[in-house]
Amino acid sequence: MIHPKFRRKSSNFRPNLYYDSALIQSKTEFELLPVITLIKIFSYLNTTDLLSICLTSRLFYLPAIINLYEKIIIINDDETLIKFVKNMVDYADLGTIVNFKNIDKLLGVIEHTDKVGRHIKRLIILNDKIDFDNDSNYLKLQTLISKIHLIQLINPSLNINRLESLNLSTLKYLSITIKQDNHKAFDIKLPNLKALKVYYENKEFNKVKFQILAKNLVKNKIIDNLNKLEFEELIVKDLKLMNESNNNLQLAIWIDFFIELNILKFQKYTSLTTLSIDGFINNQGYQICQLMNLIFDLKNLQVLKYNIKEFSHLNEVHYENDHNLLINLLTSSNLKCLMINPTFDCLTCQLNMILKMLKMVQLDTLDLKFEFLNLDNVKQLITSINNQSNLKQLKLYDKSNEFANEHEFKKLIGDRFNDFERINFNLQLLQKYDAIDYQFDRISMFAFNEFYKSNSDNIAEYLNNYLKVIGLDIKQFKQLNKLNVNNIGLMNNNGYRLMNIEQTPVIIE
Repeated sequence: MIHPKFRRKSSNFRPNLYYDSALIQSKTEFELLPVITLIKIFSYLNTTDLLSICLTSRLFYLPAIINLYEKIIIINDDETLIKFVKNMVDYADLGTIVNFKNIDKLLGVIEHTDKVGRHIKRLIILNDKIDFDNDSNYLKLQTLISKIHLIQLINPSLNINRLESLNLSTLKYLSITIKQDNHKAFDIKLPNLKALKVYYENKEFNKVKFQILAKNLVKNKIIDNLNKLEFEELIVKDLKLMNESNNNLQLAIWIDFFIELNILKFQKYTSLTTLSIDGFINNQGYQICQLMNLIFDLKNLQVLKYNIKEFSHLNEVHYENDHNLLINLLTSSNLKCLMINPTFDCLTCQLNMILKMLKMVQLDTLDLKFEFLNLDNVKQLITSINNQSNLKQLKLYDKSNEFANEHEFKKLIGDRFNDFERINFNLQLLQKYDAIDYQFDRISMFAFNEFYKSNSDNIAEYLNNYLKVIGLDIKQFKQLNKLNVNNIGLMNNNGYRLMNIEQTPVIIE
């Protein structure tokens, strides 16, 4: 947050109203640019540079401060996370970072200068350790939201029935939680909502909330214009509960959301272009897909994120069939982005499912975690990927040989593997809650910068060996600008080089 002593004190100076022909003639072309153009230019700067620009000139103060306050990231006292986030401000515009215990100071700034409140458009709570069921914490959040005009709210610790009391009429993007409490009915009015992400505890008693959510979306006509719908199960952090959960799998409760939606719908909805689903669906993939097709026109689907645990033929030998969820969802020739995690399904079914899918569509983006029986299966997959000539982004993670790959990587870089894991963990935390959205690749690049510099030869050796074994033909992807293999990121920069390192060896000669 900008310290008060650095804030512009005079409000009389208005660069767009002040006119002096002599002064205008002496200005550079850059200084004559409209404020709206400067705002766009400054959006490419990192947080540290934006703070410096605020102190440079009155002319640049306004566009810089608009970028700084457009996004507010709220964190708590997690020291590791705070240190990591602060390191990232030199590499990207994270907006203004506020510790929740200092939220009163932010409110003070907004009350003192109402223009600041008008600039705040995105509010992101970085983790779920802040308890908004606590009335005091909730009141602070409510007060803050009442003074700003949000278009994005990401808050994985705010229960959905708390939305009623918040002023969210301008909201377009919402991430919220469904978790255990009383089943009091709620009524949420979000007339401008375009994207909805729901974190949920997969408990039987939360089905009612999903049904209430479906009623709200239909009753208030939110579903009519919804482009993006995502469901993500909250991580169980207790090891005992995690083991119990894995041993007693329960159907994903978002299924009840679609059942209720199908009962209430007035028409088939055509606006949905992005769908993200996870959880356990047993062998009901085909039925769930039929249900979704009754509600949405899935031919318009462009992005599918698929993290499902399913059984195509539970306790039966493998046979050829199409009765799993993914292959039945892919009726859209418009699909451009696909993200898949391995399921509990038989490994042969998983391979066949992915191979059939890759024959049906030409993708721009493929993010694939795979686990197959042997190397021949992996090579079959890679042969199909080599035919995806339109790929711009490709991310692969081989779970089939996870331990062997990790062992080989450790052997090459030694103790520095711990640094690699630590950076990956922090990046995954930031990405999980959409905290840095489109800037994730940029932050990832800089976060790994020093690590890659000091280990470039060993990493190049590891990747050359691995890509040669699986047969991935990088050269034929003419449009590729992002490549990540086994959590190691590369980029297209005069040949395929490790991220942001001009001196590193070319990965594929």
